Amino acid sequence: CELSTQRLERVPRILYSVSRTIAQGDTVVVECVFKEDHKEELMRTAPTNRKRALPIALVVDFREGKIQKWDSCFDVASVLKQIGAMP
Repeated sequence: CELSTQRLERVPRILYSVSRTIAQGDTVVVECVFKEDHKEELMRTAPTNRKRALPIALVVDFREGKIQKWDSCFDVASVLKQIGAMP
């Protein structure tokens, strides 16, 4: 798809690391951090080229080996502080 190709060409170098994984029964919780340089406008803030890290928590419920529910929590305020968009 041409649109997907164009989007991928704009994606900066992204690092994604898993900090912790916890599984109990049919539920898995994953803590991870998404890291990249701020090279495109983000929430009306011009690119700063600062490094930013987005902490993420994922909660995934399975049933019979298939994902039934996927919830994600992002700490957006910490990213806005990192790029200078929020005190």
